[in-house]
Amino acid sequence: MLIVETYLSMAEGKGIGLFTTSLIPRGVAYWVRDTTFDKLISIDEFEAYTEMAKAFIRNYGFQEHGGMWYLCIDNARFVNHDANPN
Repeated sequence: MLIVETYLSMAEGKGIGLFTTSLIPRGVAYWVRDTTFDKLISIDEFEAYTEMAKAFIRNYGFQEHGGMWYLCIDNARFVNHDANPN
């Protein structure tokens, strides 16, 4: 769950981007794990979903060690989780 105010907007040449309403200094937390808000999905539950639902989860969620999927419900699903983010 994001703990800073954010909004979505077009990023020229990139598509939809996630932006904050204020500067976040390096090293300051902007997200916390909150399983009462976000959705945890077991491997068995994931396998039971339709292909369309699985594609959504793969695109907007991330798989944790042990196989569980974590799906953010808020704008955190738009955070760039790449090892080399732009």
